[in-house]
Amino acid sequence: MKKKFSLLIICFALSSSGFAFELGWSGTARVRGGMTLNDGYNDNSSTKSWRSQRVQLLMEGKTEDNIQLQLEVNWGDGDPSDDDNKNVAIDKAYIVAPNFIPSITLSAGFLPLCAHSGVVLDDNFLGYRLEKDLNEKINLAFAMFLIDKGDDTKESANDDSHGFLASISNAEGSLGTDILAQTNCNPLLELEYYDKSSNNLKTFSTADNYQKGTLLWFSPYYIFDGSQVGLEHLFIDINATYLTGSWESSGENKDLSLNAYALSIKPSYNCDEGTSISFDIFYSSGTDSEDAQDGDIAAFRGISPAYSNGLEYFGDGGPTDNSIINLGANNIDGENANNYGALMTALVIEHPLTSKVSSYVALGWAQTSEDAVWIENNTKESSSALGTEIDLGFSYQATQTLALKVTGAFIIPGKATYKDGENDDIMQIGSYLEYAF
Repeated sequence: MKKKFSLLIICFALSSSGFAFELGWSGTARVRGGMTLNDGYNDNSSTKSWRSQRVQLLMEGKTEDNIQLQLEVNWGDGDPSDDDNKNVAIDKAYIVAPNFIPSITLSAGFLPLCAHSGVVLDDNFLGYRLEKDLNEKINLAFAMFLIDKGDDTKESANDDSHGFLASISNAEGSLGTDILAQTNCNPLLELEYYDKSSNNLKTFSTADNYQKGTLLWFSPYYIFDGSQVGLEHLFIDINATYLTGSWESSGENKDLSLNAYALSIKPSYNCDEGTSISFDIFYSSGTDSEDAQDGDIAAFRGISPAYSNGLEYFGDGGPTDNSIINLGANNIDGENANNYGALMTALVIEHPLTSKVSSYVALGWAQTSEDAVWIENNTKESSSALGTEIDLGFSYQATQTLALKVTGAFIIPGKATYKDGENDDIMQIGSYLEYAF
């Protein structure tokens, strides 16, 4: 329903302009698939395969009044976000109105809100954004949006929370800070901790014991463009984020405080012959298992984050599966392992072999920032090692509109992922075929 409201905004913009507008469109059709052998991380099955397809349609328009229109519709497999048709999702539907108020630009609808996204906010939400250039060097923006946590019934609407975003950046967008607040927020944490008296693991749960509160993110970023200082091929993206929040206990539990942080550093270098080299470092804080019961939480999270470092298995992006932000939760036994944090590095090298064929090599390493804890033979054990990954892939650009990519990944599991016994090495083959129109 909320995405349909975005379409009404576009329809109103068209009607108010007399339907005089320019319209352009493009799209892609993609098929993905693969197979994983000895995958004991997530479901303890020895072999699994998958296949998905997606058709994406992008439309852009501009009215005589210079109002810009954006619409993105996806059809295919995956987690549907449309309530009525589970294979169709409206991912973007918004307008941009320059000088909506003198010298202020308005964006409204279902839209991306953060100029620098990935660690905290990397999704589209129903809301609006106001943007103004203070002068030739400084840009200010304010946004308000809705975080939908259920269907459109009256009961679930009470679980929706609102987000407020304030941004300040330089004119080039290379240096700035985002400040994000999420209201009406339940912590919804389930943390395992080691209880010395019983020599066992217990669960600290906040689902029903705390009043709803507010989360605050402070997220400065810096994008270094080497061409401005004579280093034409060097590019560095740095993003640091601090997260804080508190909740009062509705029972006998101690009040809950959250203070967490994350750091992302992404240098890349593009050679003259077409070779590109990138190195990714990501760190997010986690909660020590013995601190959880005291209500001191350092578990970092974002709002639908989709941070990606280019590896096939670890941290392949997306807010679910092996997303780096939730690395511990998806690769450690137990449902309560989602607050250990993550430390991840990835080296990716792409090199053109011919005008149509390119090769791809990657090496990655992952661990939790706080040790995973378990009981083995009546003894407390702990480890942070998640594993090491090596990738080799090839891409083939058959035509300007048709591309094929195949990647093989070899993963050596770390101790934290299997605890009792051992996991065999994991092998994964992934591929996709994409046609642009």
